[in-house]
Formats: sequence, structure tokens, C-alpha cells
Amino acid sequence: MWCVAALITVVVLSADVTNTRADDVDSFRDAIERINDLVITHRYREAEKVVLELERANLDSASVQLQKAVLYYTWIDDYGIADSLGAEFLTAVERTVALSEDVLAHEPNNAYVRFYRGSALAYRALFRSYVDGIGIRTIPSLLRDATGGIKELERARECNPNFNDPLIGIAQYRYWTSHSLPWPFSSEKDAREGVRLIEQALADGVDWGAVAVQTLGWMYIRERRYEDAIELVAPMIDRYPNGRNFREIAARAHLSLRDLDTAETMYRQIIDGLNPAERASNFMVMKYERWLTRIDAKRGDLDDACERARRLQALDYTGVHRTWLREKTPLYEQLLRGACKQTERASDSE
Repeated sequence: MWCVAALITVVVLSADVTNTRADDVDSFRDAIERINDLVITHRYREAEKVVLELERANLDSASVQLQKAVLYYTWIDDYGIADSLGAEFLTAVERTVALSEDVLAHEPNNAYVRFYRGSALAYRALFRSYVDGIGIRTIPSLLRDATGGIKELERARECNPNFNDPLIGIAQYRYWTSHSLPWPFSSEKDAREGVRLIEQALADGVDWGAVAVQTLGWMYIRERRYEDAIELVAPMIDRYPNGRNFREIAARAHLSLRDLDTAETMYRQIIDGLNPAERASNFMVMKYERWLTRIDAKRGDLDDACERARRLQALDYTGVHRTWLREKTPLYEQLLRGACKQTERASDSE
């Protein structure tokens, strides 16, 4: 999903361990940074191992439970596997909320813990919007989680105005509502405010800039600020050559600018860089190869585009949640229903 393709909200130094020995804090910080790097480079099983080790050492830590929730959500979103990892994600969210509330009962101005609770609620709303859908029956409960989460993030900023990471989630929410919810629950000014807030967060400095860059990059794509998107993610592509999301943002921008050669090169770099486990996922392969059908079609190479689209359509996507498939498959299905059908009829008439 564009809006969290990897909203990897992390805080390098946890408020849960600030009263422990310095070497323990350093060890915790190192572990969190390790998780961040592993998640950004899509090495989820390795990240899970580190998270579980932290959990065993710090079971009653809201920050560790949030790390776990973020890991599972990012993993789910990357592979479309909400059905197989959804329970683990929701358990981590509920544990984050409960542990945060325990701390806030006697430390109501703890900005970090309010950030943990707010982030967990916002993640749950986002997850449920995809799994349960957005409709008359679900909007009230979705907004209850989402607005509750955003209020906590805003409170975190009030408790510590120099703590800018909550702006990432607040900006996401403003932008998400502007494009996902019907009037009167949203407005165009929410989108503009979302972009402004994330730009502010980056300008003022955040603990984990990669998150803000990714978030703003997808906003720029949606706002058709393609050159800005390319410039924004270029340093991150250099820093994380195996991080697919930054390269994908640039590829989408080049495609929208009709720089087809550069776009194709970048998509092929992503596909060629998939590890064996990723290649084993038909969904993973499809979500990048589908853009090659678009590039072929734009060049007028309909035979190649249609052949690839038919192959992608024939793949087995068992285990992928229907919402994730519905988001990805229309790109090549529309081609099959349109130009490919016309090509077939022309061939039959010859």
C-alpha cells in the first residue's frame, strides 16, 4: 500500500530503558537500529529474530511490542499476507496499547510512550481499513482508532515539542483521510497539510529520516511532483541499495515523466535483486513485473505486454489477501480486457 509501503515508525532510543545502565541502553539502541536496517532491506525473518530476543529480555516494554507490530505490518504489506500474520500483528498492537497505558497511568507526560500508543492505534486503523474495508459500518470504529492514535501523537508533541517523529504519523493521517474517506470526513486541505507536516519533520530533523523520506516520496508521486520525488529518494537509494521501496518511488516517478528507459532499468534492478524467498512469492514478482507491462504498452510493444500480462494473470496467488490483490492486478487486467482483446480479434480476423 502506498501510504505505508513502509511506514516503519521507529524510535532509536526507547523511553522504556532510559533508567537502565548505559551499556544496556547502548545494547538496546544497537538492536533497534539493527531491526530498522533489516526491515528497510526486507529481511523480515532476521528482524523477527532480533525482536523476539528483545521481547524475551524486555517482555513488558511498549517500545519492543511496537517494533514487533511494525515489523509484522511491513511484512504483511510487502507480501500481502494479512491472513497469515494478521493475528500476530493485532496481538502486538494490543500489547503495545496495554503496556503504554500502564506507564501513562503514572507518567502522563511521557512523550515517547504516548507516541507508542498513538502509533499502535493508527496502525490498527490502517490495517483494518484494508482487511475490513471502508464503509458505513466500519468508518466509525476506524475513525475511533485513527483519531485516538492521532490525538496521542499530538499529545506526544505537546509533551516534547522537539520530538518530531510523531509528525510522520500525523501527516500520514491527514493525507490518508483526504484520499480514502468521503466528505465530510476529509477535505483537500488535509492532503496539503499532510505534505507540509512531513516536509516540516524532515526539515526539523527526525530520529529516523528514512521513514519520513519514504512517506513523503509517495505523497510526491500522488501529487505529481515527480522531480521532487526523484531528488528526495536518491540519497536513500545509495544508502540502501537493497531497499526496494526507495527505488520503486524513483521508478514510478520516471515512468510518469515518460522516461521509459530509466523506469524499466530501475524496475528490472528491483526484480533482479529479489532474493530466493522473494522470488518464490508470485505476488512479490507480480507487483513489480506488472509495471513492465505498462512500459511495453506505452512503447507500443503490445505483443510483449500482453504475453507478460497473461503470464502474471495465470500465476497462483494463494495466501495473498484479496485487498492486496485488488490493488495490484488492475494494472495488467485492464490491458488484457482492452488492447490485448483488440489484438486477439485482429489476429483472428486475418
